Amino acid sequence: MVSFLQDQLAVFGGYGIPTGPTQPGATEATDFNNTDDLDTLLLPDQITLPLLWLGILAAVTVDGGPSPAAAVFGAIGGYLLFWLFYWGHRLLTRREGMGYGDFKLLAALGAWLGWRAILPVVLIASILGILYAAIGLFRRQADRSTPIPFGTFLCIGGATILFAHETMLSP
Repeated sequence: MVSFLQDQLAVFGGYGIPTGPTQPGATEATDFNNTDDLDTLLLPDQITLPLLWLGILAAVTVDGGPSPAAAVFGAIGGYLLFWLFYWGHRLLTRREGMGYGDFKLLAALGAWLGWRAILPVVLIASILGILYAAIGLFRRQADRSTPIPFGTFLCIGGATILFAHETMLSP
């Protein structure tokens, strides 16, 4: 998924997507998404929104992926799921629990992988996020208020589901 999506994002090289020194275009777009979220806890719209629209466009034009309806429902469902988590957490704790970039990234993954992939992606990302937090707590490098770069784990969850698509998501 990573290299395929990176190749698809090459079209948007002039729209703020960084290029690597040895790879022309946006062949490192998903890696940028991962490292940018790790470093800054931000998922820029210049990455997430083109990824979302390209996923829907691919569903319309390319055979073998989710149907256009599954892509649209995946995008809407991914965004709404995290929107509900965000507002539920905010109402209970009076603090933000995640950023809007995570909403948009899950919407993009839903567009590329279809609505049935959303919960497996979130499950994998959540397990990895918990492990990341546990390691930080164990090493005393973090506390309970330390933010988790969840977008990185969403990318890993999406790639995992893409590569395991036939066994995990087949009816």
